[in-house]
Amino acid sequence: MYRVRLGWRVRLSSFAALCIWLQPHLCRAEDTCAPRERSSRVEVAAGYAPLSYVWSSFEHAEARRNKDPGAFFRGAYAYRVVRGLELGGALTAVNTNFSVLLMPAGTARGFLTFADIVEVGLTARVGLLLAPGDGDVGYALSGGPDLRIWAAPALAFQLGGSASRASGASRNPNHEVVYMTLGAIEFGVVIAL
Repeated sequence: MYRVRLGWRVRLSSFAALCIWLQPHLCRAEDTCAPRERSSRVEVAAGYAPLSYVWSSFEHAEARRNKDPGAFFRGAYAYRVVRGLELGGALTAVNTNFSVLLMPAGTARGFLTFADIVEVGLTARVGLLLAPGDGDVGYALSGGPDLRIWAAPALAFQLGGSASRASGASRNPNHEVVYMTLGAIEFGVVIAL
């Protein structure tokens, strides 16, 4: 018997079909589910990174490495400046075996709109890496594509992917940490204010 494996494309199309099916039930017939153009957005997202790498070392001490999959959480705020561009900020929290890493960042998201309710976007985040437990400070870069489907004028669901690279160090006792992810999958809820 031949079996067809369900890949990410099938899962993505199932997610899109579900959101589009829900859309008429959440919007009145005389309204559109498209959000207002110039307005704020608040996003709450959770993600899972199957390829996550954390490296931590002290001066004159053996480096510790962690290649286990990891989860992260993000809260974000954005303002839609013009159709196709959102600017804002985000705070990502990552729990590793060594410490909790915080990454506040400025964000820019460009997107294309289809049928007024589907957005295909690309987000870039540039910010800081903070490890409060170890006193590390450094830089953090992340970004990736996303698919956002508006189920109501003030509510959207978002599915996306991302990659991250962050590195930081402290002066005393000369501690250093590096954090990287590839192929992270994230699911979020977006509320238009």
